[in-house]
Amino acid sequence: MWASGSLAARRLSRGLSSSSSGPPWRLLFFGSDQFAVEALKLLTSSRSRADGIVESVEVVTLRGDVPVKRFAQHRQLAVHRWPPDDVEGRFDVGVVVSFGCLLHEGLINKFPHGVLNVHPSLLPRWRGPAPIFHTILHGDSVTGVTIIQIRPHRFDVGPILNQELLEVPGNCTADELGALLATRGAHLLLDTFRTLPERLALKREQSPAGGTFAPKISASMSWMQWEEQTCENVDRLYRAIGSRIPLRTTWMGRTIKLLDFVGQCHISLLDPQRKPVPGSLSYQKESNTLAVCCKDGWVGFKAVLLEKRLTAADFYNGYLHQALQQRPAPHTAEGRFVSPKGATRPHGRREQGKKMNGSLDHPDQPDVDAIKMFVGQIPRSWPEEQLRELFEPYGAVYEINVLRDRSQNPPQSKGCCFITYYTRKSALEAQNALHNMKILPGMHHPIQMKPADSEKNNAVEDRKLFIGMISKKCNENDIRMMFSAYGQIEECRILRGPDGLSRGCAFVTFTARQMAQSAIKSMHQSQTMEGCSSPIVVKFADTQKDKEQKRMAQQLQQQMQQLSAASMWGNLTGLNSLGPQYLALYLQLLQQSASTGNALGNLHPVSGLNAMQNLAALAAAASATQTTPTGSSAMTTSSSPLSALTSSAGSSPTSSSNSSVNPLASLGALQSLAASAGAGLNMGSLAGMAALNGSLGSGGLSNGSGTTMEALSQAYSGIQQYAAAALPSLYNQSLLSQQSVSAAGSQKEASHSRSSGPEGANLFIYHLPQEFGDQDLLQMFMPFGNVISAKVFIDKQTNLSKCFGFVSYDNPVSSQAAIQSMNGFQIGMKRLKVQLKRSKNDSKPY
Repeated sequence: MWASGSLAARRLSRGLSSSSSGPPWRLLFFGSDQFAVEALKLLTSSRSRADGIVESVEVVTLRGDVPVKRFAQHRQLAVHRWPPDDVEGRFDVGVVVSFGCLLHEGLINKFPHGVLNVHPSLLPRWRGPAPIFHTILHGDSVTGVTIIQIRPHRFDVGPILNQELLEVPGNCTADELGALLATRGAHLLLDTFRTLPERLALKREQSPAGGTFAPKISASMSWMQWEEQTCENVDRLYRAIGSRIPLRTTWMGRTIKLLDFVGQCHISLLDPQRKPVPGSLSYQKESNTLAVCCKDGWVGFKAVLLEKRLTAADFYNGYLHQALQQRPAPHTAEGRFVSPKGATRPHGRREQGKKMNGSLDHPDQPDVDAIKMFVGQIPRSWPEEQLRELFEPYGAVYEINVLRDRSQNPPQSKGCCFITYYTRKSALEAQNALHNMKILPGMHHPIQMKPADSEKNNAVEDRKLFIGMISKKCNENDIRMMFSAYGQIEECRILRGPDGLSRGCAFVTFTARQMAQSAIKSMHQSQTMEGCSSPIVVKFADTQKDKEQKRMAQQLQQQMQQLSAASMWGNLTGLNSLGPQYLALYLQLLQQSASTGNALGNLHPVSGLNAMQNLAALAAAASATQTTPTGSSAMTTSSSPLSALTSSAGSSPTSSSNSSVNPLASLGALQSLAASAGAGLNMGSLAGMAALNGSLGSGGLSNGSGTTMEALSQAYSGIQQYAAAALPSLYNQSLLSQQSVSAAGSQKEASHSRSSGPEGANLFIYHLPQEFGDQDLLQMFMPFGNVISAKVFIDKQTNLSKCFGFVSYDNPVSSQAAIQSMNGFQIGMKRLKVQLKRSKNDSKPY
């Protein structure tokens, strides 16, 4: 009763002040994984205890269904999003346990007694995100738990409040040691809260000696190095990461995962005088174990993963025995596992006890698949050391290169840098954690982190081959054996139908483009395989862009068939429904026929442009058929389509009120011309169409209906819009080249007099693709008139596009045509927003 009354009195006094100098404490808990749940569980249960150490607990956790969030919701604890707000004055102490994010100085200062951290090692040894794994990996016999008061900017460097030593159990795994340290850490944290003021007064700084860094584990650590790793090394590596990342090696160019490690094996060799080569294999039938030779002995595995899980007996009978029958020498590639070049060697690293940041020595070079990352939106005042502290929690950093302005003395940072991790996974984890997620002090925008442009040179699409005309009897193993002579194969896959049968083609991905090129040079059309009518085809696989172009070509073919059918049968309704964009598709087919050497092969680009303009007229005429009264004119009949065009084009605008081009007559004539163009368009036909276009564009429609003129204007704008995208070679060579010269001259004059066009001729364009530059914007809007300026806005900090820009014409009519055609035009996943740029005198914002 006395204890309960004392606790009630302390809680009553708490209500009279914003913070407390002693328990019970109001805690804000930061955590994510199962290790953190143990501490949260003990703190939560202590709220109802008589000793009154904890008054309340609220939780901050990361997005997603993480263990801490599940536990907090089950116990009905208040859960805050990261980063939290409304913290000041509500909590006495913060607690961080396996959270993974750095708390900034402003947040730490909102807790009167600071923020405590539970770290599962004897600091300063094994600072970093993976101390338990490295404790096992390096064979430590002693470990422990440390309670520190965290400091801003760096992980695991704060003063020590409490520490407990623990002997590492023999042959335990990282998961087993983690569970043990989580329980010990939770009780040590609660013990620290009992006398927190005294411990804060007696806190001690970490020793500058003995500091080591524990980077995150990565898949690259799982590659076996049989020539360098001892039996003990393999045992430690398996116990450290085997439950999360299977150990890996290669056999005949294929990646094999090693499962169910049984430890060191004792093998009786047939020839004791002959020393086995590291990586050599021996199947032990009595114990159903696959033994592998390493640096100082043999280690055994009960199973492997090769496309599917196989026992040691299955692997020997189905793969190894068959390969050895063909080439019986045990030291050949068929009889041993091979260590991949460039893989991480975790056991060759020496601890470096004198480095303040706790880093470790690393191999001379990063992994072969490491990525160089570009990072923007970093403070210009940050030195390389401070950047390294930001990035090292995600993995060991090989190199940081800060971009500097050499025009200043001394050179000043540009607010961006390049960073290279030793492992690819570390770089991707850093990108996932930082890109658009974290805002550094003094910056207004979050960090921008992406692979550097130079990394595009080794993209998968540059190393992936398509193999066609292969025998349907071949499996993946046969294809690998065919191509393994040209380099290491990253992936091999045969295309199969719904019935599981081979379709006679496959994809092979090498680790380098040079290997793929060698395979193409040697294997393409080198042999005709069983059951195939043609030699084998070896080429680079289609990229995503190639696939999209093929898909567009299929759509073009379908629309061409519709257009041909409409032209053949005179189906005016069907032709009218096609619209100008499909006429542009028809133009592309004409261009394709030109490349094959038919009648269009000698067509001049400008003449081809006239054909495009006349197809625009065809669209206008088709559009006008819906609005022209049937009694206003009669269908002109002629024995020749060209005669109909000539008579229509030659009509005098003053001869009659209905002397404008008859839409139906022109449509019939143009239909016939389109049909003839399908077989082969000649220069005479184009001349006739050009004559029609000239009459339509000059006096032919002067006394015609406004609807017809509007239809022509819309169709012509549309045909330009779609032709610019569909016909780069034809369109760019003619219209764009001509207008580029005009635009260049106009821009030169404008640079002296003005930077924009007249009122109503300046456009604001939003939702541009980020890769678009000034020239792309210029080419996109040239079809609508004379462009005097085109500018995409670039972020000076990141040197990346802001995805909006401005275009100025020399007349308002062109800007209206551009708005009508391009506003809402879809590029990728977004639609362009095109509108008039507001005047500087307009007080309204954009």
